[in-house]
Amino acid sequence: MPWDITESDALLDGYAEWELAAANAHPRNTAQLVLPVFVRLNPGSDSLSFRQIVNTVLELSGDAYLPDYEIDLLRTELDCGLDNQDDLRVMAFCTRDFLSSSLAGTLWSVLAVGSPVAQVGRLSAFGGNALPVAVSGPPAKPMVGIIDDGIGFLNRRFRFDDLHTRFRAVWLMGENQAINLVVPALGNGVFTGRIFERADIDALLASGRDESDIYHQLNDQMLPPSGHKSTNRAVGHGTHLLDLAAGSDPASIPADPIAATELLAVQLPSRAIEDTSGRRSDHLIVQALRWIISRAGHAVADPSNTSAPVPLIVNLSLGSLAGPKDHTAFLANWLDYEIRRFSNQPGNPKMRITAAYGNAYRDKLVADFTLGGNKSVEFDWCILPDDRTPSFMELRASSGRGGDVEFAVLPAPGMPDHQFSAFPLFGQKWQCKVGGKVVATVSRQIDSRDMLLFTVWPTVSDYGGTCAQPGFWRLKLTNTSASAIQISARVQRDDTPAGYRNAGRQSWLNHPEASAWDGETKDYSAPATGCPIARQGTEVAYSGILGSAVTFVAAARPDPAVEDGTRPSPYSAASADAAHDPDVMALADEGAALTGIRASGIVTGSTARLSGTSVAAPKMLRQILNGMLQGRPINAPAELRAVLPTAYPASRTGAGTIVDDPT
Repeated sequence: MPWDITESDALLDGYAEWELAAANAHPRNTAQLVLPVFVRLNPGSDSLSFRQIVNTVLELSGDAYLPDYEIDLLRTELDCGLDNQDDLRVMAFCTRDFLSSSLAGTLWSVLAVGSPVAQVGRLSAFGGNALPVAVSGPPAKPMVGIIDDGIGFLNRRFRFDDLHTRFRAVWLMGENQAINLVVPALGNGVFTGRIFERADIDALLASGRDESDIYHQLNDQMLPPSGHKSTNRAVGHGTHLLDLAAGSDPASIPADPIAATELLAVQLPSRAIEDTSGRRSDHLIVQALRWIISRAGHAVADPSNTSAPVPLIVNLSLGSLAGPKDHTAFLANWLDYEIRRFSNQPGNPKMRITAAYGNAYRDKLVADFTLGGNKSVEFDWCILPDDRTPSFMELRASSGRGGDVEFAVLPAPGMPDHQFSAFPLFGQKWQCKVGGKVVATVSRQIDSRDMLLFTVWPTVSDYGGTCAQPGFWRLKLTNTSASAIQISARVQRDDTPAGYRNAGRQSWLNHPEASAWDGETKDYSAPATGCPIARQGTEVAYSGILGSAVTFVAAARPDPAVEDGTRPSPYSAASADAAHDPDVMALADEGAALTGIRASGIVTGSTARLSGTSVAAPKMLRQILNGMLQGRPINAPAELRAVLPTAYPASRTGAGTIVDDPT
């Protein structure tokens, strides 16, 4: 039978299950694999108190490890009295066997599992110290954090003077294998990659060596010969964004208070950046943020009060597209948790995040429609040739209505089709096989709505792996009930970022009515009214985060039809729900022909021009930072220095366009 049903791993979602299977099948992978698990500690039982559970987790070794910063954060909770015990979370690395063991079941409930990491040798025991407990004190200078790719941490734009860096620390995450070294000091106990403390960076600056030579040597030491080395290149996404957020000429001290702001940075591994689906990066973002929070907690902004809380502003210009688009999405839920925990420390330090809203407005990656009673709809999922990465699509129905949806999958020619009478049960997946090898799966996932994950294997392999057939994969959905059902289909991003070796090729959705006249771009590229394919709902997956501490920033460009006016950049996303509208826009393009904004390249003195909502977000961070430094915290768009209204819908613009900060 070409399609058969089998059990799926109950502790892994479809993405993690794919990652683990792919890692085990890779011919070059011979090391033991460990999984990053994101868990909520159990509240205690008759046999173990909550404090005993925390202490047991702190002492894990062997088949489970806690990085130094996780130990640090847990010990802080112990010192602060372990309030809110119903929701205390931690990230640990453990083997698959430990994950399903009785001890793990006693200690925690699994919330998510990330991509596997190959363990090398035997890791030394980690051992961080507790954070100082914050108390009331004078306002502390805010600290800026960034999680991104290609961070030129030696650049003069991030120094106090020629020989002293503004970075408190930088974590260069490694590739998908663990380090094997003795942990020398607090903060260096990370599982992959390498930490550069301020003294390390100052020593590199004092060496007199060329910046690019230092980057080349570090990348050769840390990364395999075939690995992508972001800081060997002229342009770095993270460098560009950090310059827009907090870059400054050291000569401007003290006139520009931003020039004296301390920095923290995490450079994600290239494997997370080159895979734009977010299935790897979302979990690494959480690890990076927890490290930044740990390090910010050790910052001393006022020598007269070493416990003064330090405000933290983090720029996040990464994220996936697909997801439930509500507060239950993994990254939305976890970011909300971190913000609350940070702000609940004694002294109530503030934490803010500026986030890119998304660039998928015109990419035809979303279908969102109401399927009437006893009605059917068909659309195509276009899988491209020469795609070296899997393609993913998430299909959702109204909660509890999956049993009323009958659907058929008609893959590209040469592959078997299949009729599903209803959504599979939880813990089940259907597998499409060609020549006895699996080339696609459909699995039921736990979600706030009834959700299926479609996975299609790569259409080409560099090392002889299983491949799927490219072409049009048609989906036909039928509502077998008399009442309407809300349906959404979201294709994960799968393109190749600029500067990376071609790997992913973006799949997309198609329909006969998906190419109507677009009055803005003057071409036939817009979905017609009533077409299931939509441009709404193209914002980042974690747009449903609760609270106002995350500011979502859309991209704008000058409007030639209005004096001093602005309009959304053509790619800037739109929400399907007013609750998820962007907060504001910022100029990310200087015109229709002159795209992008100029900022620093990797090496001091170089510049580059980049565009996207990822460029708009750090411009908002600079506004918030300036407000904090001037004693006027910015908590809402109305408190910005200026906002220009636009004639475009709030689903793309929010409150309007912020005026660029003069600094």
